[in-house]
Amino acid sequence: MKWLSKNRKKALVSIVVIASSIALAGCSIMKPRLEAKDWISLAYAGLEATDHYEFTGSTSIEADGYSMMKPFTFQGKVTDHNQLTVQSSAEKSQYSHPSQILRQLKADNYEASIVEFGKDPETSASTVKIKLDELSESAKKRWEEQLKDQLKEIAVSLPDGSGSHTKEWEEELKRSEEQLAAMLGTLQVSSSTAVVIDTARMLPLKLNEYTQFQYERDGKLMKEVRRTVLHLHSFDGRASNAMQR
Repeated sequence: MKWLSKNRKKALVSIVVIASSIALAGCSIMKPRLEAKDWISLAYAGLEATDHYEFTGSTSIEADGYSMMKPFTFQGKVTDHNQLTVQSSAEKSQYSHPSQILRQLKADNYEASIVEFGKDPETSASTVKIKLDELSESAKKRWEEQLKDQLKEIAVSLPDGSGSHTKEWEEELKRSEEQLAAMLGTLQVSSSTAVVIDTARMLPLKLNEYTQFQYERDGKLMKEVRRTVLHLHSFDGRASNAMQR
């Protein structure tokens, strides 16, 4: 009887172990595996729900491997979810609300992939890095619109404050319009953005955009690269050293 009792106990232990393993495996199977776009959607929702946060970043532009200008820096904050305040070292720059950038990235015109899981070096928070490649036609159309809008802003500005455009100004503007039209006719754009997300808080910590332009100007092939790095921190007013990385 003792022998039977011992073996029965062993059998029961084995059954418990097997049952536990099956249960754990079942939980693992049932738990949905987040795809790359799921992470972006959750990061967007998390940022939209955050009342206050701050950000800093920089943009640099190169042509044929040489810097065209000194990289300009910017910093800003969001309060009451939507109130955006930005300061920049550039005289004229256009900035999008960070949550609008995330909303754009989760659209169907971006192909997303998970690059790696890791740790934030400052806080040791678990992170995931997502790479988003914009479809080439979408990227070209987006930049065509931006360049046309920038030229329109120049067109309505008055260079000398006299209240009217001079003949020279009108001629220069016409030349610029013709040059832009010729450039856009040969323009090719490739753009990708890497997003680092805090997997616990579901908040974006860093965005790194890399965009390449190729076009012809005066019969010569031109290549430009635009890099923008954006760090987000101080969520709900909590100070962070994230920008020092």
